[in-house]
Amino acid sequence: MATRSVVARLTDTGEIEGRYVHWDGYPAHMMNALYELVRRDGYETVTRVLLDEHDGWSFINPFQDEEETLGHVEVLKYWGKYYTDTPNEPFITTFSEAKDCGAEYVYLIVANGTDPVEVRCYDAYDSTTFTQPKESVKVLCEHDYDSYCANCGLDS
Repeated sequence: MATRSVVARLTDTGEIEGRYVHWDGYPAHMMNALYELVRRDGYETVTRVLLDEHDGWSFINPFQDEEETLGHVEVLKYWGKYYTDTPNEPFITTFSEAKDCGAEYVYLIVANGTDPVEVRCYDAYDSTTFTQPKESVKVLCEHDYDSYCANCGLDS
């Protein structure tokens, strides 16, 4: 059985924009996967690839190295598998919409100015607002700091 989830970001107006993820949505997997992606590629790239370039995901896995394609599911190496049969799907924007698509968890990737990027996990059935996450983790890059890093907000 799949543990469905939604991965989202906050907009400038405080709304969310999210995409459906069918498999492996349990926090033990998704918190680590999103942490690794943001640590490796930064907030801008992660939100662009996960949310803007693809309308839904079979699963997200930063260590995905197989290149098998299965009909309506394509592999994006080192990101996971995404759906090709959901063009122009609207963003998921509320807990109600997340529940309607069967999501058990909502993962919010948050960038606040110079603060480190934060990945927050919300239980879609226990939450109605984005005020109290079930879990959260701040993401720091793993590189030498020779200047300001827009991803993690730290100076050298």
